[in-house]
Amino acid sequence: MLGTSFEDYAINNKVLNENKNFIEKKQGTAKFSFAFVYQNETFGVWNDYIQGKVFVSSDYIKNTPYVFAITLADHTPNTMLLSSAKKYNCWKTFIQNYNMRKC
Repeated sequence: MLGTSFEDYAINNKVLNENKNFIEKKQGTAKFSFAFVYQNETFGVWNDYIQGKVFVSSDYIKNTPYVFAITLADHTPNTMLLSSAKKYNCWKTFIQNYNMRKC
């Protein structure tokens, strides 16, 4: 249907109910937890225990021992496949916070 929100979604590739509720800059109180690679781009996961939030950012600490590859194409000798991530507490905490909508 022309001129509707469904047209924006189906034809113009706009997300319905798009908002920036989950977009926020991390504060200096956030502590680095781990990194992950997706489509050849590395992201850092930061926990802020003062704010009770988890941030995903394009900055990360290089040479961290915990770098997970989301896809097989992203896997290198310096990353762990995502299938092994579930045994690490840092990943479990990330998923728990995601499920509670805190990241």
